[in-house]
Amino acid sequence: MIARYKTKRRCLFFILSLIMQETINPLDDDAALNDQTSANGFPEGEKHAEASSKDTLAEKLRIAEERSAMLSSIVDSSDDAIISKDLNGFVTSWNLAAERIFGFSASEMIGLSINKLIPAERAEEEAHILLKIRRGERVAYFETKRLNKQGGLVDVSLTVSPIKDASGNIIGISKIARDITGLRMNSEKSLILSAIVDSTDDAIISKNLSGIITSWNPSAQRIFGYLPEEIIGHSVLKLIPVDRQDEETRILSRLRKGERVRYFHTKRLTKTGELIDVSLTISPVKDEQGKIIGVSKIARDITDVIEAEKQSAMLSAIVSHSDDAIISKDLNSMVTSWNSSAERLFGYTAEEMIGQSIVKLIPTDRLQEEPEIISRLKSGQRVDHFETKRKTKFGKLLDVSLTISPVMMHRAGLSAFLK
Repeated sequence: MIARYKTKRRCLFFILSLIMQETINPLDDDAALNDQTSANGFPEGEKHAEASSKDTLAEKLRIAEERSAMLSSIVDSSDDAIISKDLNGFVTSWNLAAERIFGFSASEMIGLSINKLIPAERAEEEAHILLKIRRGERVAYFETKRLNKQGGLVDVSLTVSPIKDASGNIIGISKIARDITGLRMNSEKSLILSAIVDSTDDAIISKNLSGIITSWNPSAQRIFGYLPEEIIGHSVLKLIPVDRQDEETRILSRLRKGERVRYFHTKRLTKTGELIDVSLTISPVKDEQGKIIGVSKIARDITDVIEAEKQSAMLSAIVSHSDDAIISKDLNSMVTSWNSSAERLFGYTAEEMIGQSIVKLIPTDRLQEEPEIISRLKSGQRVDHFETKRKTKFGKLLDVSLTISPVMMHRAGLSAFLK
């Protein structure tokens, strides 16, 4: 794409130079012919030679006019702004793309200084460009910013060349300005997305429609153990256990239809052969025409989550089948969980107690125990085998032995108590 762009701009400069030369001296060759004729002193009686000379002159004029019209049409149809100016920086021509990019019509810009387009903090750029042009040098692909009619900044790539007459004298300047605002925005967006991909905790992998890996972020390296150079260019099947290889076929089939696969829990292999639990979100990658050209995959290592769920399920089973009443409450003494033994012991169902104050179980003459217990727990102490009395739903007093521990959360500190 870059090569085509540079070739196009070289052609445009050649075209612009031709236009300027044709405009300045379209008849130089014929003037020389007339001078030679005069010097040779053709007799006036040689009418045929004179008529032939006039026909030749007319033909050359016609060709020059046609060429100028054709080249002018090309310049006007260019997507790039093509501007000419004199050596003092005053605009002498202004094509349609210049009008579209900068917002000024030709009548608004021709005769005015090109400085009208240059932000104040970049004024020195024009002086530097003019200096190089006067030395016969060319400025190619200079990325900068220019002002449009509304005062907004436009990102542009400039290529500036001297315009020379038939004798090689520099008589003006041609400038091609390409609006690269969209390109710059896409580049910045790409850099932001790249930073996100590189910093995320999830493995982000891209692959083609044949399942060959084309990109591999740092988290993919951390989770699976492969360096980018070890895995890019290889099939993603390298990460899939033998008994799950059919998953990839099904996933690719869905993606070719434009579907997305979300939160697919499965297992994958690391470099060392370890099986890990992962949650996959897989999406088709499309080109500008909407054609599916690849696949992006986000893999989250959920091994710890699965293990925690197993432990939670095991603990839940223990709590449910314990012969002891196991109760949790928050820092305001509100009950948050209530097992079946608590229901059997105190007579209240879980629906009747969850959301209620634990004080509901404490006899009036022992209410001071609760703040004392909470105070000890907040200081990180545990209460072991505290013998006291509690009352049932029916008012019966029970002798109980309490063991009370703080439940610690990673972020919030003490949040509840187990009784």
